[in-house]
Amino acid sequence: MPSPPSKKPSKRPPSATPLTRDRIATAALHLIDAHGLAEFSTRKLGADLGVEAMAFYNHFPSKEAILDAVVERMIAKVTVPPPEAGDWMERARVFARSFRALARIHPRAFPLVATRRFNAPGTLGLLEAAYGTFLGAGIEPRMAVKIYRTLGNFLAGTALNEISVAAYAASATAQAPDPEHPNLAAVSPYLAPAYFDEVFEFGLEVVLQGCARLAAAQR
Repeated sequence: MPSPPSKKPSKRPPSATPLTRDRIATAALHLIDAHGLAEFSTRKLGADLGVEAMAFYNHFPSKEAILDAVVERMIAKVTVPPPEAGDWMERARVFARSFRALARIHPRAFPLVATRRFNAPGTLGLLEAAYGTFLGAGIEPRMAVKIYRTLGNFLAGTALNEISVAAYAASATAQAPDPEHPNLAAVSPYLAPAYFDEVFEFGLEVVLQGCARLAAAQR
């Protein structure tokens, strides 16, 4: 009895839309948003776009470059107000709230923003505008770096902490504090995500007002 003909491996249907850097970065961000950074790969990205993974290398030299483009795409959503929007502290508040919003919009992709250097042209534009906020207010360059990095560390750390706490609070393993830890029991209601905004605004004012006092003292 003749054996049945072997099946040829099915070919991936070709993408009808040409690949561009923007299309690749957008699809990569959507994939990370949906499945998490640990699950991201160029193979899965290719499956989503209907191309082989090697096709990306016509647009990006590496997977790392694709991730940099994802960061650039997210950073493009951050607002740095122009000089007419207020003094440097008010403009820094708008910037800070806008930056923090990325963690809420893209909680699974935000760690890229917090852990990768800003190397792409779009991210350099953000840095240019942010430092211009301080320098334009008469703050000397050395102090401007101190203020920006202190603010940036606060924002990145706060956002990552909020992502972690929110994920834990929504998990099945979340538990009330043990009675043997009365101090934790006393503060635990205020550790919940419902108090994130209040804690963030408090910390933001501590950072900005402290920086303003130190900057004024050095003039």
